Amino acid sequence: MKIVFLFFLLIFIAIISLEFKWNIENFFINNINYNEKIKENKKVSFISNIEIYIFGKIKIFNIKIDKDKLEKAKISQKIKELDIFEMKQNKPINKENVEAIKKLKVNLEEFKLNIDIGTKNVILTSGIVALLSTIIAILFTKIIKNYNEENYFFNIKPKYIEENVLKLKFKGIISIKMIHILNVIFFIIKTRRVKKNERTSNTRSYDYSYE
Repeated sequence: MKIVFLFFLLIFIAIISLEFKWNIENFFINNINYNEKIKENKKVSFISNIEIYIFGKIKIFNIKIDKDKLEKAKISQKIKELDIFEMKQNKPINKENVEAIKKLKVNLEEFKLNIDIGTKNVILTSGIVALLSTIIAILFTKIIKNYNEENYFFNIKPKYIEENVLKLKFKGIISIKMIHILNVIFFIIKTRRVKKNERTSNTRSYDYSYE
């Protein structure tokens, strides 16, 4: 019996210790000096891996996702078909969903971003650079716990050439732990149960008022 108990305990601990990572090895966009005849000079490239770790270090699953696979799955087409405006109009922001997302505790393990950007308007270019720099700086202070220049940095440079240009290179790792996913599931179940009890209680009170 002890061996069986220890076996199931080990399985339970293993499941709890699971960690899911989205490792974006290279996300690249470039319309500066782009030439379709030069294969190495790609306009858009994307290479990433979905990884699952057990006990924090042992990788037990890995699947590669790149631009070709996304095109085969027609992901971009499905995104275009979504009516975002209609979704926003019909579905107001649910506070419970926001709270559930917070409980996920998404961790940003690596963030390396380089952007060269320019528009036909010099003032607009400067404004965009300042806005992006501010937003990312706030993101760093809110999300990143153990900041270091080796794993976290961004460099946004303006291009004053009176053209709409963009060159972006990004590398990052986003991780979520199973314990936090389970926490979200329990939170949703508890919230729905409370709502159901409240509706039942209100219905009874309504019935009693007419007796």
